[in-house]
Amino acid sequence: MKVNQADLYIIDYKYSSWSMRGWLVLKLAGVDFKLHHFLSNKPDFPEKVLKASPSKKVPTVHLTVEGIEEPVIVWDSLSITEWACEFSKQFGLTTNKLWPEFWLDRAIARSAVSEMHSGFMALRDKFPFNVLTQREFKEKWRVAQVDTDVSRITALWSECRAQFEATRGNARYGPQAQGNVRDDGYLFGEFGIVDAFFAPIVFRIKNYSLSVTDEYSLKYIKLITDNELVKEWVACAIEEDDYIEEFEAPFK
Repeated sequence: MKVNQADLYIIDYKYSSWSMRGWLVLKLAGVDFKLHHFLSNKPDFPEKVLKASPSKKVPTVHLTVEGIEEPVIVWDSLSITEWACEFSKQFGLTTNKLWPEFWLDRAIARSAVSEMHSGFMALRDKFPFNVLTQREFKEKWRVAQVDTDVSRITALWSECRAQFEATRGNARYGPQAQGNVRDDGYLFGEFGIVDAFFAPIVFRIKNYSLSVTDEYSLKYIKLITDNELVKEWVACAIEEDDYIEEFEAPFK
């Protein structure tokens, strides 16, 4: 069945971490899509998001499929990711390594993405995603659970990287692990889905000046913020000129 069009629905570039993940994944997968962008502080937002998503959350993708009258709606970032990977592979849309090539690396990458998708709630609750505004950390913001989350995140980054380095070029894992995998320094060499999912976390750590000291995490934060797709998202946030008081006021 032919997909005639994919429509991606997102909200605020500046404040929506899940929108960023969905957008990055589709870009990375080489999916051609029509973008629908809403600001969540506008009066017509509830009506627009209800039409876009059965869960009233974004991102969502609407697929216009030949032979099906109504759009097929794919919602939730993980579901969108799996669809985009399958669609991209089926039609050869990109040469990007969406998931790691070696099965063991791929299993760890999927576990890391799943943990990110469902975890780190203290960090997410205390420090709302804000891709633009950088602040100097204040001690009154400190929460023990956030420190625990950040420690786990940086440990997870190191574990992913160690897994990649252990398998890359190791003959005992067979030819698949010895493939021509480019190492750009990301968690599994090339910028992939696991990095797209952690990109908003990087901005939470960086823009609230949360304490990170290990060498790889500092390098990884710079890699993510310097990534061309990530910079494209940030440029959209600058152009958007969005401001939501409830996300900004507690940190002034």
